[in-house]
Amino acid sequence: MKRIVMLMAAFALILSSCNEKVGSPEQKAVEISFTVDNVGFNTLKNNLADVPVCSDLPMDYAIFMIDGIATPFEVEIFSANGKFVTQPIKVSLYDEVDELNLSEDKLTITSFIVYNDDNKNGHDPADKIVRAAPLPGSLYYEFVSPDNDLNLEITIKDFEKVEAEIDVLCFDELRYENFGFTWFELNLVRVESQCWFGDICVTDFSLYEDSRYKYQQNGIQFDMPAIMRIDVFKKVGEDENGSVWNLIREFTNDWDPYPAEGNCLEVYWPNDEDVVEWFKFELYVMLPGDNGVEYTLIDEYIFTDGNCPDPGDDGVNDFVIGDCLVTVTDVEYPQDEVGCTYTQGYWRTHSALGPAPYDPTWASIGEGTLFFLSNQSYHTVINTPSNASKYYILARQYIAAKLNILKGADDSDIVSEFNSATILFQNYTPAQIAAMAPTDPTVVDLIAWAKVLDNYNNGFLSVPHCN
Repeated sequence: MKRIVMLMAAFALILSSCNEKVGSPEQKAVEISFTVDNVGFNTLKNNLADVPVCSDLPMDYAIFMIDGIATPFEVEIFSANGKFVTQPIKVSLYDEVDELNLSEDKLTITSFIVYNDDNKNGHDPADKIVRAAPLPGSLYYEFVSPDNDLNLEITIKDFEKVEAEIDVLCFDELRYENFGFTWFELNLVRVESQCWFGDICVTDFSLYEDSRYKYQQNGIQFDMPAIMRIDVFKKVGEDENGSVWNLIREFTNDWDPYPAEGNCLEVYWPNDEDVVEWFKFELYVMLPGDNGVEYTLIDEYIFTDGNCPDPGDDGVNDFVIGDCLVTVTDVEYPQDEVGCTYTQGYWRTHSALGPAPYDPTWASIGEGTLFFLSNQSYHTVINTPSNASKYYILARQYIAAKLNILKGADDSDIVSEFNSATILFQNYTPAQIAAMAPTDPTVVDLIAWAKVLDNYNNGFLSVPHCN
């Protein structure tokens, strides 16, 4: 598996400001000290060739810039009581031409770079940058927390300490600007990475005539590299609809001049080493659908931190759709994986109505079978948005859970909630639920059961998610 390491370091910056009379006019200064907590250095092999790898060189000193002051500040970093700290440094906020450098006594740090001292003689060109923050708009800027970006200003007040947080990533050479923070806590963030490649095998070439596949080097043929998109999400909480997933980024190999050819698709995401986080990959492949050849959801992968889908010995996640003449691959679709769960998104697209490869578990229910008192089919209900009625919040999770159970997943985690939901559907229509107030006990119970079933379908309980 290809992985990139990127540490986010946050530095504790303690400011105490004071006013003292030194002739006239009034002199102002701020004393700054940096403390770096829980620093760890990790380097993983097989990283992407075009992405700098975190260095394990020690942090010897930092150079930072303050907006309005032309001279950079250099501070030594040393170890004290298990922490990395800097020597206190006094910064004059008043220049020698009787004019304040900082407007309205606001301090903004515009650059903070950590170096390894190669010759142990202070800053010189031979020293290596080991930590820095990404510029807004740069490739990895999206991994910086919106709350810890580079646009914070600090108002300096007499005898007052200020605390703030900034993310600093491991790069060999990078500059950043427009931030002012006085307290930085250490955040260790590893950027995980994987490569993906897929094949699709088709028999009806006419279905692909006007698609992007015709731009591949050999045009439309029986076995073609799959044009895919992988959406990477991170779980950020829950609401009445279940898990809330925040889209981190979309990755696609629909590049020019030859879509899906030449390289595997590189996918990466930030892994905070201090907390357990849930991530999700949604795999889409360009396949014939109602609107021509379009991106179709093929599979979902839900996992924690860096415990992503296993790419095997070759380090590439490869898959096959159709009857390809491939002897070795990580995944063949359709799959027949049992004893695990799929989300409602999987079951929506893997019915006999497509567009993704058919999962025969649907035959145990029948897509056209009426769903209790809804006067709608199972397939219609699982595809109905929840804003139509809170009824569908539970119904969609219920159908997915039922299909997972029929496919072989253990249901001991959800027996009570599933049975209670069954009784509710036997007694209420979507319209009746829609007419109830949000505080109605029936609605409150419905939402609670839906959350449990959602956690079950996502693999958050004792039964793992498939793949």
